[in-house]
Amino acid sequence: MKFESISIKQAITDIEKGKIFLPPIQRNFVWNYDRIVNLFDSLYRHYPIGNCIFWKLKPETSQDYPLYKFIKEYSENKSKTISNENVPSNLLEQDVYAVVDGQQRLSSLYIGLAGTYKYKKSGKGLQNVDANFVTSKLYINLLAIEAKAFDEEVLFEFWVENDIPMNDKNLWFEVGKVMKWKNSEQSEKVVKEILLPKILSSNKKTLIDRFELRKEKIISKLRTIYDMLNDNRLYYFDIDNQNLDEVVDIFTRVNSGGMTLKKSDLLFSILVAQWNEGRDEIKELIESMKESGVSISQDFIMRTCLVLSDLPIKYKLESFTSKNISIIKKNWEDIKSCLMKLCDLLPEIGYNDYLNQSDNSLIPIAYYIKKGGSYNTQKSKKDLQKYYVVSQVRGIFGGQSDQTLEKIRTEIRKQLEKDKTLNYQNLIGLKLPGGKTFELTLPDLQELVGDTTYFSPHAYFLLSLIYPTVDLKIRRYEVDHVLPKSKFNYSNLRNNGIDDEEIMKYWIEEKKDLLPNLQLLGDKDNSNKRAKTIIEYLKAKPPRERKEFIKDNLLPSDYKLLELKNFDDFFEYRKRQLVTKLKKHFGL
Repeated sequence: MKFESISIKQAITDIEKGKIFLPPIQRNFVWNYDRIVNLFDSLYRHYPIGNCIFWKLKPETSQDYPLYKFIKEYSENKSKTISNENVPSNLLEQDVYAVVDGQQRLSSLYIGLAGTYKYKKSGKGLQNVDANFVTSKLYINLLAIEAKAFDEEVLFEFWVENDIPMNDKNLWFEVGKVMKWKNSEQSEKVVKEILLPKILSSNKKTLIDRFELRKEKIISKLRTIYDMLNDNRLYYFDIDNQNLDEVVDIFTRVNSGGMTLKKSDLLFSILVAQWNEGRDEIKELIESMKESGVSISQDFIMRTCLVLSDLPIKYKLESFTSKNISIIKKNWEDIKSCLMKLCDLLPEIGYNDYLNQSDNSLIPIAYYIKKGGSYNTQKSKKDLQKYYVVSQVRGIFGGQSDQTLEKIRTEIRKQLEKDKTLNYQNLIGLKLPGGKTFELTLPDLQELVGDTTYFSPHAYFLLSLIYPTVDLKIRRYEVDHVLPKSKFNYSNLRNNGIDDEEIMKYWIEEKKDLLPNLQLLGDKDNSNKRAKTIIEYLKAKPPRERKEFIKDNLLPSDYKLLELKNFDDFFEYRKRQLVTKLKKHFGL
């Protein structure tokens, strides 16, 4: 590697002309407004900004690996995906550079000097629609006092052209315009021919006086900007090596500190380096699943590709060989189809995105679908639901998930060779890493029912097994207190005949939030119930609905047990009902 230097102006020019790009091993642009502005402040003050690493690619190498352009127009609008464009092959007929380290800095410089930054207009609330965002450019305040610390006066900011203030403390000049200057003497010409007439036409006496007083400092400030852009201030290591594996090794070593590169990012880069369409295909699939109510990660898709393609599941570089990537590409349409079918199935087995503790638990269901497993009958859905719920409450996929996925995949494959349904009872015999098991004994159930709280996602999972149908396609369900938590306060308990301080404290701090006092309610029901007592809520229902509600929620028909003063008796009654119902599910 050679150590070189280049001016910021030259680097930006080379990006514009198509000589510097981003390799697939780079992450997306993630710097925010403050980091971009602070980078320019550091450069202006001659602070070090760190070295970059550029990878010199010859045409025969760059044609084999996808490269991406820098983002020029950045937007804070999170609902609008910003993608780096693929570099067309005609730009790779010459030697080019790929940025192995320094993307965030170079992207920030490019946006600030040659591009734009969109931010939300003031007073536009939370709506992320493009019309609420305005296009701004980077400016320097020529009247700002140059302090020694960042927190004194702001030197750089992004401004919308029509909104720029101009007074005795604010005189903003677009930084990118200095890129076109041929020499630093241009600063005097700008002050005399552009800024002075603008100041005089404002008729603001304090501004005119301040400008005249600080004219030389303004010229000096503009010269400093010119020098900042034209001096060789950007230092980089030049890698002239056409071996991707060695470059990736350098990249991971460089990124071992600070914003660490995740393994999934590295493996993804290897995948898309040999599958040009993979980046967009995976991104589109993630978006499609999100629209269907299932939010998953790039990491999830990568693992799923290995599992559903019957490839080695170890989440390592060796699993993503050229041969294996070819197999993934061949299976991709089937993988997509299975994952979208999974999205349709999950609401029917009680899936609730924000409560899902381990996305890996969904991969065996997708594999089951791909291998032709039945999932349309009530029995098959119940077995899949039991698998899913137990995997969550038992933490099946915590820790050594690669080995766990391998064992479950093998068992599913074995089962489907004999029948097209999942036999949950056969999963119980699996010996999983860390001594984990799908088996739930009666003491296990009793412990789960007695210890699971309102604040644990386990509450939702266990309750989803209780009800005849929990279909999130129809409505969203929420965990709700049977006896309202708002009624559990010292004043109200005393009014209801409870005077034992220890009992009241236990009910308020712990017992009210345990599973026997919890139920699942559809969002409409929950809205209607609010802080009503359960007795008031039941009496407001028509007789038939009331009877069904009591049955579905395993409530006592004797209203006396639902009175707050009898909470202990109600708690024990419902605990027994929950355990009995769950016992039937698991054949105990």
